[in-house]
Amino acid sequence: MLIAGFIQYSCQKTDISVINVNNNIIKVIGHGGMGIAHNYPMNTFPSVMRALSLGADGEEIDVQMTIDGVLVAYHDYDMSKRSTASGQIYNQSWSEISGATYLKSLYTDYAVMRLDSLISGIPVRQVFTTLMVSRLKLNEHSGNSSCNLVDTHMMH
Repeated sequence: MLIAGFIQYSCQKTDISVINVNNNIIKVIGHGGMGIAHNYPMNTFPSVMRALSLGADGEEIDVQMTIDGVLVAYHDYDMSKRSTASGQIYNQSWSEISGATYLKSLYTDYAVMRLDSLISGIPVRQVFTTLMVSRLKLNEHSGNSSCNLVDTHMMH
């Protein structure tokens, strides 16, 4: 009896009012491009462009900062989990990790990217970029890198 009541209730359609800070418009946002299980690694130019070409309204990109203030598009805290580099991005300079590529056999031709390089290649500037602050360890270069990125790509 309980299951029958649940099925009957769950099959009813109800108008739901969605109130959000985006004027009640729902957007489709890619997860690091095409997500974790695709032909391109997350947070790379090909992955982001593929999601946008399929109609995504924007992208969430994981961002971390090197010790010398370079913003890097990369998901994991430990680079050895998915790339040829090791350690945490925030403990290294860009020159130490700039040659790193992804480990998965399908991804070995793709390099870890600077965020400014990834964004500058996107022809459409209406990309919603969510900087994952939980991965962004702040240092003395934090303000300058973030402000320069916003100024350069008019993301304000």
